[in-house]
Amino acid sequence: IYYRRALKKAPDENIDLILQLVGELKRLYERSKDHKSLVQIYKRAYGALKKSSRPKKERRTYAYLIGYHQFFHLKQNKNARVWLLRSDGGGSSAQELQSVYWVAKLDQMAKKPEIALKRLKELSGRKISKNSPIYVQIHFELGTLFHLKENWDSALRHYRFAAKASAPEEFKDIQKETFEILKKIVPTISESYNMIAVEGHTDSDPLPKALMEKFPSNWELSGARAAAVVRLLIDLKVDPVRLQAVGYGEFVPRDRNTADKHEASYFASKFKMLPISFSS
Repeated sequence: IYYRRALKKAPDENIDLILQLVGELKRLYERSKDHKSLVQIYKRAYGALKKSSRPKKERRTYAYLIGYHQFFHLKQNKNARVWLLRSDGGGSSAQELQSVYWVAKLDQMAKKPEIALKRLKELSGRKISKNSPIYVQIHFELGTLFHLKENWDSALRHYRFAAKASAPEEFKDIQKETFEILKKIVPTISESYNMIAVEGHTDSDPLPKALMEKFPSNWELSGARAAAVVRLLIDLKVDPVRLQAVGYGEFVPRDRNTADKHEASYFASKFKMLPISFSS
């Protein structure tokens, strides 16, 4: 109560005091998982920083946190989109890349694939490490969007970008075992003419801190899982044009409330044969 009152009374000019109080309240609200209150204090910090001469990247960090909680915890997609856009300064920091990627996801959820495509194309032009999970996710997402437009050349190009990228460190230990399993599946895939969707899933619980350093949410983790399996299928000579990588994250959880599921089901993926369609 003391910190809340102090934050309410603190003048905007005393930015150091405001940020200190926000830090104290952040620990309390994170412990109680009070995401609504977290958004309120982050907005207070953002407003004060906007009036100050401090670097813009400081307030962008709070915009990112606001957008993150509104998107994943409060399900306020329209508001989340606004704040995530505010957190992007056009750079290549992990925060900026993640923000734009999430906005593209929101565009797709709003049934605006053309806007999502334009946004991801711009994002792919930024300086991104080929070793990062976000690099693979961006190019698989672009491949899938071009695939849906039946722009095969562009789809194949982006699938190849993703396939040539280095595997995330988290997947290397079990990549060999998964490769052997996929070798048994490939003959069945090769005998069919269907498109193949590889669906990545996670459980419905928040990620452990160790995983959040690489994957800010279950969505990113599930997408990386699906993308990693697709990359192995490409290594096994499955035509990339037939493949799609889809991440469902916590929104379509594979398991619920089981011990050590993040570790045990790292490659929690499913294969789906898609109907054959003909276009003229």
